[in-house]
Amino acid sequence: STPYDKLLIATGSGFFIPPIPHFREAPNVFGFRDLSDALKIDEAFAKGKRVFIVGSGLVGLDAASALCQRGADITIAEMAPRVMPLQTDDYAASVYQKVFEDHGCKFLLGIGASDAVVDGEGNITEVILSTGEHVPCDFIIMAAGVRPRIQLALDSGIKAERAIEVDSRLRTSAPDVYAAGDCTGLSGVWPDAMAQGKAAAENMAGVDTVYEKPYPFKNTSNFFGVTMLSVGRLDLTEGAEILLHKTPKEYKKAIVKDGRLTGYLSMGDISNSGLYLHLIKNGVDVSGKLDKIFRLSFADFYGINEKNGEYVYTV
Repeated sequence: STPYDKLLIATGSGFFIPPIPHFREAPNVFGFRDLSDALKIDEAFAKGKRVFIVGSGLVGLDAASALCQRGADITIAEMAPRVMPLQTDDYAASVYQKVFEDHGCKFLLGIGASDAVVDGEGNITEVILSTGEHVPCDFIIMAAGVRPRIQLALDSGIKAERAIEVDSRLRTSAPDVYAAGDCTGLSGVWPDAMAQGKAAAENMAGVDTVYEKPYPFKNTSNFFGVTMLSVGRLDLTEGAEILLHKTPKEYKKAIVKDGRLTGYLSMGDISNSGLYLHLIKNGVDVSGKLDKIFRLSFADFYGINEKNGEYVYTV
C-alpha cells in the first residue's frame, strides 16, 4: 500500500460496448479511444478491409474518415435518425452524410445491431441488424459512447453510480479523496476536465476553490474539408426562437430562449467561436442583438475593468 495525505482519482472514461450477443467477447471488436485501440485497428485492417462501425458521432466518423482514406469498405450503424445526432441538426447532418457517402461509406440510420455470427475463434464475421439483415465484416469499431471509469471508486467504497459523486470542491464521499475529469461525469470536454483538475489541485493544496459550472457542450469537426462548430444544446427548442442563416457555403443556426443564447451551430466558416462559447456559458443577454446574431464580435460587449484597465466583457 502507498500512504497519502490527499488523493486524486482521475481515471477518465472508456468506450462502451452494449450488451449485444458476442460483441463483448469477440477479439475483433475494438474501441477508438486510446493509442492501443488505434494500433489494434491498424493490425486488423492489414487482414481485412470490411469495417462495421457502431455509432456515427464524432468518434465513429473520425475512425471512418481515416479508414476511408485507406480504402476501407465501411458500414456505419446509428440508432438515431441522423449522423452526429448530438452535434447537428437535420440539415447539417445531411451535409456530413453526403460527403461521407461520396467517399464510399454506407449508413444504416435508425438501425442497431442485435446479434452476430462468429467463426471458430469467436471473431464476428457478420453483424445481424435489428431488421434481420446480415452485414459481413472483418472487424468492428464501437463508437456508441463512453462511460466513466468508476470501478476503483466502487472497489474502495466511494459513492458512485453512473459516475464518481463529488461536491462543489471535487471531494468524493471518502475523506481526503478527490476526483476530476471524465470519471465525475460532470462534462465531456477537455477544457472542463482541465478546470476540474485545477480546482481539485487547489483544494488538495489547502486553497478553498469552488468548481465553477461546466463548459457548455462544445465540439468542432472537420471531415473531408467540411468544418462545423456546435455549442450548447441544439435539441432544446421548445419555447425558443430559432434563427437561421444559409448560403451555398455557410449554414448557421442560433437558438435563443428568454433572451439567452442556448445553442449555436456553424458550418463553413467557424471563426469567432470563442465569443459564442462565452455567451452561452455565461448566459449573456443577447435579446437586443438578434438582428446581428451571426455577426457578433467582442466589440458588441466591449468594456474596461476600472481596477486594472484590462479589456473585459460588459454584460
